[in-house]
Amino acid sequence: MKLISNVTVAVKKGTLSQIIEEFSAGECFVRSMQALERNLYQMEIIYDDRNLFNACMDSLKKMSDKYAIVSVKNSLEEMIKGGILSVKGKMPLEQYSDFEMGLLGAVELALEKIENDEGNAFSGILKNVGVITGVRAREDLRSKAIFSRFVQAERDCAILGRFSGLNGLPVAINFNQPEDFIKTLRGIESSFAALRITGIEEADLFFYEQIFSELHVPVISRDLDDIPVYMLSLLNRLSLKNKIHPSDTTVGIMGMDISAIRLTRLLKKSRFGRVLGYDQNEKALLSFENEGGLATSTENIFSNTDVILLMKNNFEYEEYEKLRPGQLIISLLGPRDVDLNMLKERGVREFVQGDVQNLSWIFPGMVVGVLNAGLKTIDDMRIIELAKKTANLLAVDYSFPDLFGDIHSLIADLLDPVVLHDR
Repeated sequence: MKLISNVTVAVKKGTLSQIIEEFSAGECFVRSMQALERNLYQMEIIYDDRNLFNACMDSLKKMSDKYAIVSVKNSLEEMIKGGILSVKGKMPLEQYSDFEMGLLGAVELALEKIENDEGNAFSGILKNVGVITGVRAREDLRSKAIFSRFVQAERDCAILGRFSGLNGLPVAINFNQPEDFIKTLRGIESSFAALRITGIEEADLFFYEQIFSELHVPVISRDLDDIPVYMLSLLNRLSLKNKIHPSDTTVGIMGMDISAIRLTRLLKKSRFGRVLGYDQNEKALLSFENEGGLATSTENIFSNTDVILLMKNNFEYEEYEKLRPGQLIISLLGPRDVDLNMLKERGVREFVQGDVQNLSWIFPGMVVGVLNAGLKTIDDMRIIELAKKTANLLAVDYSFPDLFGDIHSLIADLLDPVVLHDR
């Protein structure tokens, strides 16, 4: 993820190249530069980590004998005030005639069509997807947790709208008990063709299974559907490339969340050998073992598995020394959380850096595919088959095809029952 800031800075004569080097040393890079006046420049700075950028700016401010920071502006800040989404009608609404003959006329026509049993075609319900996030109730109605999760839901709505043509509508639900959350969903589900759950705070597998069983509209989950498809796709591609056979392969999973627990079930049904796992959460490990996994230590995973899936950074740096030559690793950790030099020294055969942002290539097509195929949920065998087909779409470096290409329609087609069995 790239961030951009515009920095206006006055530089002492002869130090322009030095400030560019200072930015680079702080892992911030000058994308473009414009001279405003003599020794006064506006620089467009790109960076991955806001904390590093702030540290870089603090460092430059201390060099007041060379540089004077005049202003720092984030080019996105003004644009996103008030949220990432903007909801508008289809028809222009610029003058009274637009209101009277356009909007009001359209509503009257739609109501007439609904009276003639054409509601599916002339209301927006079948194009609406509720993008749901759940937060445990707090005293503050609009807590940081609500704001954070709502913005992420808005992001997915924007992606869904661009790549599926569906109307993603964000909904954040405060709840005390699972029954409260489910009751709220049941109250709003009639307004949507499907629901996509981006996350529920402190939810376990049983909570999700209750949701799937009690709702009538299709439900797709980031944690139980998107991430398992993504990880299994990477694993399948890795297996093909390295010519390893599932039944001869022991997989180790570092970090147990509901994505890892469902992935365990999928690995067992895909006939992988043993699946070992570690987490400090005993309840999560019990669910993991109920799906056929074997709870063990970090040392055993790093030293006695063929493929390691790093889902959480819940191990010590020293554990790297337990790695043995020839192992394969897929990681969802940040690049800074993995020591690539150490992996090379230990003889790791291949390391694949995963990224949950890549779910943007997957979930729009999955939502469309579920609706087209008339599914309510995506069962295990369908996930397994989809991951096999999706693996074939990945490049040698495990990247997906162009986000703005036909990847979304390809994934939607792969969820069709005929396609899954015939391709």
